[in-house]
Amino acid sequence: MFWANSTYAQSGMNGPVKYEARDSIVADIPNEKVILYGEAHVDYEGIELTADYIEIGLTNNEVLATYSLDSLGNPVGKPVFKAEGEESQCEYVKYNFETKKGYIREVRAQQDEGYIHMAEAKFHPNDQIHLKNGKFTTCENDTPHYHFRLSKAVIVPDERVVTGPVYMKIFKVPTPLAAPFAFFPNSDKKKHGLILPSGFPYQQKYGFGIDGLGYYIPLGERWETQFLGTIFTSGRFAIENTTNYYMRYKYRGGFSLRFERFKGYFYDEDINNKISVKWNHSQDAKANPSWKFSSDVNFQSDNNGKNSLKVENEDYFSNQFNSSLKVSKNWKTKKFRGSATMNTSLRQTSSTSRYQINLPDFNFSVSQFDLGVMRKQKIGKKWYEEIKVTYGLSAANSLDIPDSVFNNGNIQEINSFSRNGVKQNAVVNANLKLFGSRITLSPSATYNEVWNFQYDDHALNYADTLLDTTRVNGFGTARNLVFSARMGTQFIGLIRYKGPRETRFKHTATPSFTASYAPEIINTDIINDTANALSYNVNKYTDSKYPISDSRASGKLSWNLTNVVKMKTKNMKDTVNNSDKSFNIIDALNYSSDYDFLKDTNKMGNHLFQFRTAKMFNILSFQSDATVSPYAFDAYNNLTKDYAWEANQGFGRLTRSNITVNANFTSKTGRKKQAELNDLTANTANQNQKVTDPNSTTFDIPWQLNVAYNLNHTLITDKDSLTGPNYKVVQTVVLGGDFSINSKWKFKGGISFDLQQFNDLYQDLTYSRPYEDLVSTYNFEIWRDLHCWEAMLQFRQYGAVAKDQATGQWVTQDNFGNNIHHWQNTNWTFLFRINIKASMFQSIKLEYNQPPFIF
Repeated sequence: MFWANSTYAQSGMNGPVKYEARDSIVADIPNEKVILYGEAHVDYEGIELTADYIEIGLTNNEVLATYSLDSLGNPVGKPVFKAEGEESQCEYVKYNFETKKGYIREVRAQQDEGYIHMAEAKFHPNDQIHLKNGKFTTCENDTPHYHFRLSKAVIVPDERVVTGPVYMKIFKVPTPLAAPFAFFPNSDKKKHGLILPSGFPYQQKYGFGIDGLGYYIPLGERWETQFLGTIFTSGRFAIENTTNYYMRYKYRGGFSLRFERFKGYFYDEDINNKISVKWNHSQDAKANPSWKFSSDVNFQSDNNGKNSLKVENEDYFSNQFNSSLKVSKNWKTKKFRGSATMNTSLRQTSSTSRYQINLPDFNFSVSQFDLGVMRKQKIGKKWYEEIKVTYGLSAANSLDIPDSVFNNGNIQEINSFSRNGVKQNAVVNANLKLFGSRITLSPSATYNEVWNFQYDDHALNYADTLLDTTRVNGFGTARNLVFSARMGTQFIGLIRYKGPRETRFKHTATPSFTASYAPEIINTDIINDTANALSYNVNKYTDSKYPISDSRASGKLSWNLTNVVKMKTKNMKDTVNNSDKSFNIIDALNYSSDYDFLKDTNKMGNHLFQFRTAKMFNILSFQSDATVSPYAFDAYNNLTKDYAWEANQGFGRLTRSNITVNANFTSKTGRKKQAELNDLTANTANQNQKVTDPNSTTFDIPWQLNVAYNLNHTLITDKDSLTGPNYKVVQTVVLGGDFSINSKWKFKGGISFDLQQFNDLYQDLTYSRPYEDLVSTYNFEIWRDLHCWEAMLQFRQYGAVAKDQATGQWVTQDNFGNNIHHWQNTNWTFLFRINIKASMFQSIKLEYNQPPFIF
């Protein structure tokens, strides 16, 4: 085996032609050509050609390449043609270096994410390719799973592919999807274009429909917009415009405006219109260090997420829609700094049919500064420079109003629902180190004052001996004042174990005591009923923007103890750096309570216990808290004045408790991939919650199982009877996860168990289906990778069993004596979809979607 190579230059050509071959190079002088045998290679000004057989014309500047046959008759060394970064493999190619024209047979070329197979094609000097008997597909296989059959076509690189008659074939089987001509985009640049319908839904009430038909319009490099429409044969229709924008290091966002016209059956005359507005805007942190603007708008004109013509309605189960616009400014002077924020918000609640509007809220704050800020000379440090001051002001204008006021056009009623006010807050504190910084003493004083511009005026109605309340638009003020001093320290304990791992435990205990005093400040009015020798204490700010009551005298001592336990051990796998591995065994073990010396009764506060662990071994996390009242309760769970131990009720009465356990199980490969995803999402996602979120699918993790358990007890006070339950109990288990059988199949699912409801139903003798209703919600998905296609089957169930509201029974009868099972009042959704993966053919799919419905 040997290599031969040579170089020659020909008149009419811009540079030399370099060629080489593994077997031999033969100069055919009579025919004025050079023949290359065996792994031949020709290079001319960035145009490369490799093949097992190549002929180079010495006078006509042409090159011809094809393959040869081995001893078994199989083709060897098919030509590969490279030009301008694109590579094509064929059976035969003839190319003229001077005219840049060429002829090629049986070639496959990649254009963006598509592949073009050509039986015969011609190259032209303008880089266009004319072909006949071709295939266009996004499948990378030599024999594609699907393709569009092209009788003839013209390829304009980086722009488009225009064809004559075309039809689609799947596994060589022709389909009815055909057209007299076709246009395929072939460019990374944004282009105007028609958006094909996403589906053809059918609803019994609306008729047949076309969903998602529209048009796309690029608006430069930073903006794009599209118009989509939906129409049904009953006359219902929807028009939607969506605009997205992005400027690097500046901002990004999207705006959507949707109009829907609703009409019932064909013979219905009632017509309702609905407008939906969505706008999300975020500003890059680098855009402006002081000014920031953000928006998060989700407005529904009818305050109902279920009214929509969308086949996949993401707001179907939403009962609340929030919208907000926020502008903030960080300000700074030579002496002071702070921030100012203006926020306008709207909260729509479907269940209560109300709007809560802030227009707008204004917040102004001065960052902490010390009393030495006004000193002209900073030589030395004065004692008063340890005293810090902060100030904040909030002004709000709000409406809490029924949506019927807007729907019915009763604008004149808006003023009666408006609330306005100003709230101010000033804090003076110091941080003193005592006994060599072993103890920290932090005295402080907090002053709060509110100004309300609406309040209630109360007057005694002597005829009925009742208080009449009248809303007054006027100025009213109230305030309170609190003095406090906190003293804290820290104790650290270390335990070391001998051995190769050198395991160490560190226990940090942080006790603190806080003494506080609040003088009595009366903010209520006293109305005397002289005729009946009675007096009434009334609070005129109960319905104001900033409600405030009397500030009774308080002298309180509070205490808190926080414990943290950490473990550190040598990393036995690191024999080079001898690094350590550290774990948090206990994130927090806390106890807190208080005692008010100035209260008349029940001076001792509740005992609060908290326990929280880290994600032990990257698998398990545990969190719990409990509130215990030190006082006794009567038979109706009402609080008494006696301590629990005085009434033989032990240390105290549990009033509330909560236990939450979360676990994530996966393989070593999956755990490693989770760690990588943690790093990728730490700055953009909500920490690492997205990694183990059962609602997301990560195909790089072979399998994972998420388990969540929650148990909550809340004491029921003011019971109606002696025999009723003492606690309201919530107990749920949620399982979720996914696993891959192989690289082609992915199963994903989640299920939620309501254990407490199951227990209640099991004890209810009138109900016969407790085991079925142990499951409150579940979902199941199957994903199939079909190479260039993908298929997905999804099934979801929402909602839980409920008794009949009128009778309180699980089973009732209709007028004909038929049983009605109320466990059937559950929401279900079903979706099946098979589609091409490539984004350029995302509209080519088969989809069956059953919107949420009631069985």
